[in-house]
Amino acid sequence: MTFDLEKVTFQSRNGDFETHLQVTVSSDDDVEVRRLSIVNRGSRAREIEVTSYAEIVLSRPENDFAHPAFAKLFVETSFDEQSAGLLFSRRPRAPDEPRVWVFHALGVEGRAGGAIEYETDRAKFLGRGRSPADAAALDGRALTGATGAVLDPIAALRHRVRLPPGAVVRVTFSTGVAADRDTALAILRHARENLAPYKRIRRLEFAELPKTISGKIRRVELRASEETKHGDGDAAPAGEWSDRDFPELRE
Repeated sequence: MTFDLEKVTFQSRNGDFETHLQVTVSSDDDVEVRRLSIVNRGSRAREIEVTSYAEIVLSRPENDFAHPAFAKLFVETSFDEQSAGLLFSRRPRAPDEPRVWVFHALGVEGRAGGAIEYETDRAKFLGRGRSPADAAALDGRALTGATGAVLDPIAALRHRVRLPPGAVVRVTFSTGVAADRDTALAILRHARENLAPYKRIRRLEFAELPKTISGKIRRVELRASEETKHGDGDAAPAGEWSDRDFPELRE
């Protein structure tokens, strides 16, 4: 686990798979982004399913702790085909209660196969008497795609990805809140259609800039310093990757 100013990174190795999970919060919108990079270190091609799972509350913590089943009865769920994302809202219990919208989306960089599956019913995802660690949805069955006024709402998205030997695939899960449905849809569709992989913070560094006596920045000296620190032959800092580390994605 590595903590940086703009993100936290979790690294793991399980058999032939090496994973790097970066968690950050967008500086532009109320969105948390979890970016999972999976590398196949084995000698044969593999196909795996990547599935998300989050329980949706949309109420104050004290209300959820006091009456969890009752509080969740007011949550409605839907799936937006254009953005391939899930939408959640809570029906107001009073005229002055604001209606908040939550969205959850999935994006894949690399070799993907099949359509995105989704589920918003916790009972159908887990199965009778089972937990998230032993969910029925992980037994190989497809997600049901249930939406509407479910009794116990969750956000679950799934996509199948293919990894040849040595290949890498990146799966990004975005979860955020908005004041209305239109804003939530706009953020969902913008994130899926317009945001490129390189438009993200790689690293933050605070340094004292070289300046002249009058206070102007010495640009030539600054440029020379950066070229010395980050030349083409230098290795990237621990926990940081660039596109050249994954040539498979350029195909």
